[in-house]
Amino acid sequence: MPEGTALADRRRTQEERSQETQERILRGALACISLNGLQRTSTHDIARKAEVSRGALLHHYPTRASLLEAAFSLLLDEEIDRISEFSETLSRDGSAIGVLIDFIRERYSGPLFYVTLDYLALARVDEETMAAVMPGSTRYIEKLATLWDKCLAEVPLSAERKNALMDQTMLLIRGMSFQKIWRDDPTYFDAILRDWTDQLRRQLSTPE
Repeated sequence: MPEGTALADRRRTQEERSQETQERILRGALACISLNGLQRTSTHDIARKAEVSRGALLHHYPTRASLLEAAFSLLLDEEIDRISEFSETLSRDGSAIGVLIDFIRERYSGPLFYVTLDYLALARVDEETMAAVMPGSTRYIEKLATLWDKCLAEVPLSAERKNALMDQTMLLIRGMSFQKIWRDDPTYFDAILRDWTDQLRRQLSTPE
């Protein structure tokens, strides 16, 4: 094997190992934050969860802010990939509105919502965290909007009305997710969302 090829293979292997370590660190961070909350998660906790030395963690992410930003971006980027995949299944005439609402509710029922909530709570009083979460949050919100655009593309309503219905639905789902923190009552929330979905279907079937 030529010397140049051997060096390239070794370099590629080192890069792959570096990427694997970074992913372990980021997933360890998200697991710790989901379990213990952002404020109670330390770099020591993350290193332990990722099974790496603290030196290795600091090599890849010299500051806590850089680590938190990268972890949040990973979480949202994976959610964006799921949205893109789901988008392929949507019809354009509004008939899939119930499926769309169930999908969004599911996204707001797991680690995404609770980890995001922790980040936003800290961002409210910390400019560095705000700067870290804004780019990924903006990408995610824009991607969600594309789902609504596709689902309602052929519905005879104005763009303004469609946007209003999207905003109302998202506010409802986010509010339900927040309230679930202290009210664990799936039947209660299911009934509310079914009622709203029925209202949406009636509005979508009534041209302006």
